[in-house]
Amino acid sequence: MNTFKKSKYFSRLIVFSMLIGILPVLIIGLLSYFKSVKIVQEKVHLANSMLMNQVTSNIEQQLQAADNSVIQFLNSPVADQSIAQLLGTSPQPDFDTYSTFSSLRTLLNQIRTPGLSNSSKLFSLSEGWTFDNMGFEFPPVQTDKTEQKILHTPMAELPASFWTSDSQKLLLVKKIPFNSASPIGMYMLEIPLHDVEQQFLSNPSIGTFMILGDTGQTVARTGTPVANLGLSGQDLLQRLDKNPNPNSMTMNWDGTRVGVVDQYSPYTGWTYVSIVNLKDLTLASRSIAWYTFCMALIVIFMILIVSVFFSRKLYFPIFRLYQSVVHMSSASNRKNDEIQSIEDEFQLLMNNQNRLSEQLQAQVSQLRNFFVVKLLQGMVKPSEIQDKLIQLNLPVDWQQYAVFAIQIGSLDDTRYAEEDRDLLMFIMNNIIEHLLADYLKLPPVVIGQSQITFFGNQDASSTDFKQSLFKIIESIQAVLTEYLFIKINIGVSRIYMDLKDTHLAYFEALEALKYRGESYEQSVLFFDDLKKISISSLRYPEEAQVELLDAIKILNSEKVEDFLHEFVRKVFAGNLSRDECFLLTLRFVLDLIQVAQDMGISVYGPFTFGEVMQELYHLGSALEVENWLKKFLVDPILKNLTERIEMEHFSISNDVKNLIEEAFQTDLSLKVCADKLNYNPSYIGQVFRKETGLSFSEYLAEYRLKMAKKWLMETEKKVAEIAESLRYTNSQNFIRYFRKTVGMTPGQYRSRFRDVS
Repeated sequence: MNTFKKSKYFSRLIVFSMLIGILPVLIIGLLSYFKSVKIVQEKVHLANSMLMNQVTSNIEQQLQAADNSVIQFLNSPVADQSIAQLLGTSPQPDFDTYSTFSSLRTLLNQIRTPGLSNSSKLFSLSEGWTFDNMGFEFPPVQTDKTEQKILHTPMAELPASFWTSDSQKLLLVKKIPFNSASPIGMYMLEIPLHDVEQQFLSNPSIGTFMILGDTGQTVARTGTPVANLGLSGQDLLQRLDKNPNPNSMTMNWDGTRVGVVDQYSPYTGWTYVSIVNLKDLTLASRSIAWYTFCMALIVIFMILIVSVFFSRKLYFPIFRLYQSVVHMSSASNRKNDEIQSIEDEFQLLMNNQNRLSEQLQAQVSQLRNFFVVKLLQGMVKPSEIQDKLIQLNLPVDWQQYAVFAIQIGSLDDTRYAEEDRDLLMFIMNNIIEHLLADYLKLPPVVIGQSQITFFGNQDASSTDFKQSLFKIIESIQAVLTEYLFIKINIGVSRIYMDLKDTHLAYFEALEALKYRGESYEQSVLFFDDLKKISISSLRYPEEAQVELLDAIKILNSEKVEDFLHEFVRKVFAGNLSRDECFLLTLRFVLDLIQVAQDMGISVYGPFTFGEVMQELYHLGSALEVENWLKKFLVDPILKNLTERIEMEHFSISNDVKNLIEEAFQTDLSLKVCADKLNYNPSYIGQVFRKETGLSFSEYLAEYRLKMAKKWLMETEKKVAEIAESLRYTNSQNFIRYFRKTVGMTPGQYRSRFRDVS
């Protein structure tokens, strides 16, 4: 236990275990608390909105009922006749006029609004008298500032019918005649504001409820005094107008967080507003916070216990490993940090391993042999030869070299059987490697039934090189005959200067062995001594080859087939021998392989270069050569190029789609995409149309239309906001395009979708 207390790693393990246990608990607890507060606020907002709708609906219904009663009163024949008669009466009425006043007062007293008291007034604008439920007044006692303001306002500036208010009452004002620009009378219906607040705004759960006029004046209010929050109707209206979420918002007003629900009435021009102090709502969440806090403390305490227990379990294997390391290392290297001690010991082991690896690198004979085999078969790119030589510690600085191939002759009348041929090849290769140790820069190898040896010289003199080559070959023959008692045949290539031509030297060495004949029991054959064929004197169809290679590069399959047929026809058209036709075809094969390698395409498949040459050499007619070239070279290259270009086009198309999805709300263009992808805009456009079947602009328009539909269905964004987000110059252009494409306007689309939902 004392060792555990002194351990730095053990302490860190406990701290780490506690952190990974405690942090999630704290995060989950905080998230749960804030989520519960948010849910409570949302529920209150929802309830407040429903209550707002109910109160607003009730008030509006009562006001409209009062308006309808007044309209019925003014349109009734008796009232219409009485009012028309009275409005033209002089201020000194007679007995008949007083009789008419009495009848009209009876009708005025019949105008009622359910649950609300009211009073009516009739003003004669021409004669200057006032008539109400109480009787006739002349001159009128105009002590009401609101009535004075209305009567002194030019009639042309007033609507035919409107609601207004002051601190005491609501007023319904109507001109007489109704739609006249120069009325002779005016009717006013007064409803006490106290009745409205008592009947509709007395519910304490509403919080602060306000009715604001079109200029921000307070028509009515109830609940918590608004002044406590520093709220003014005009400022509140300005904030509501800027609110991106209609009907509800949360704002910080003078340091107090409040929730606001509003509803605008087009009938009266008033805005109904309900305000709730969110601080009061969070009081309901405090019990949740305390409960969460207590549970978190309990869980944290359990985590502490579990952390200590499992840290001991996890530390024990480390401790045992550390004890093993301590016993292996000196006491001076011991540290309190076990991991550091273990790391130091493992670093020492790694250093030892690296030293062993360096020693193993010295044994790279197999890698060298493999490289030589690939070099002979033409499977190493010319640009890679020098790097490979350096990696394998084969710095060849020959001025000239030749390749000779050795094959074992008949084993008849010898001590060996045919099944011993492979063993003899292996022994022969080892003998040559030791015999020519001072001359070889590249190791000898066995390929098939042939032993292949490089012989080079730094002397630029061809005569001296040939003389040295003759002596080496004679010594090889003498040693193999003396020790193995076998007969061998040797084929020698021409002299070359560059290792990139190794595959040609290898081919020539094998080709020379083909001319040994049956009469030779043991022979040395030089490719230079065979039937001289001057490749440079042969008419090589350069133009047909260029056309064929160009057609391959642009993936024109029909042209490739035509040019290949034309090339083979020209090769076999002249009066050439079989070997001459083979050499011309081989040159084309090498050029085609070089083009494929430059493109990073392997065309050998499961075959080696030697097998390819043998296959090609045994072909007879021009048709066989053409079919072979098409099957094993041309078609694989076309297939690889096609797949590569298709992948490139697919990648470009996907990149353009991703750019459209990321930046469709900007002024995106094909040129912008091309600049970001480092391609020509014309090329990008062609590739995109080929892959998608649509032009860039068509695809962008379709994607924006798709996003517009999504916003219409899932959000409350206005059509103008959607048009602006999709980079339309104005909303009308967007609406016209939407109607033309979808068959209906954005508003109709949103309504239809929601009706279906």
